[in-house]
Amino acid sequence: MTCYSNISLRGTQFIASSILLRDLLDKLSKEGHAEIKSNGDYFLDRNPVLFHYVLDYFSGRKFHLPKGICAIEAREELEFWMIPVDAVPNCCYEVLFDDNLSSYEEIEKLEQHLTHWVLPEERIVVSKSKLQNIRDTLNKAAADPFSCLLGKETDISYILSFYD
Repeated sequence: MTCYSNISLRGTQFIASSILLRDLLDKLSKEGHAEIKSNGDYFLDRNPVLFHYVLDYFSGRKFHLPKGICAIEAREELEFWMIPVDAVPNCCYEVLFDDNLSSYEEIEKLEQHLTHWVLPEERIVVSKSKLQNIRDTLNKAAADPFSCLLGKETDISYILSFYD
């Protein structure tokens, strides 16, 4: 006979039969991240939007993600539910590793590189506002390439790279 767990995430009800999920919920309750009600139901103060995908994973399937969700939120759910990244199939990598986020991370790396190679006495001259201007320009170029000269040059360089 299958034992079912009743799970409530901010009032949205789910029913699951996964023993692994039940064990994780017990662990989360001991850590204070979940509450076990007197009737044995579980309550978690979490957004229920991605929980269908969590249930799929604990039912023996991959952790597929819908398009249009926040990549950071998806990674936080993976971490909270202790789901390894390799459980996310290749078709969902674009969602999990949002291109805009990776562009932002590249901008941060470039910013660190720029500040690292400035001579120590010049480093004092490079103010936070100048770095913020660089960051804003790079973000603008990444978001809308034709809105500034840097974006146009980058876009043209990218296109020309196909003709080499």
